[in-house]
Amino acid sequence: MAEGITILSDLFSCLRDGSIHVIDMAHPLGPNTPIIKVPEGHGNQPPAVSLEPIADYRENPGFARWSTLTLAEHSGTHFDAPGHWFTGESYADGTTDTIAVDRFI
Repeated sequence: MAEGITILSDLFSCLRDGSIHVIDMAHPLGPNTPIIKVPEGHGNQPPAVSLEPIADYRENPGFARWSTLTLAEHSGTHFDAPGHWFTGESYADGTTDTIAVDRFI
């Protein structure tokens, strides 16, 4: 079995048998979501999180509720990849699309 498949299989087994406990740290996004503030002289402040309804099946004909969500990338909980900052520019595999998944566990 390929190493990645073995790791996933082991993870699922541990989740099923309860030897790994998952903690949901999700938090709803909204106008009160904490947002990092940019230090004076280092750029514009990010916008507050906002949710503007586009359609709602309860009020208008249709099948779904959906909205336009506006937020900055530093809204709420997140991680910063090394390449996000000028000090991490030279890190190999230092961007969110190249960091190996196992480095997040």
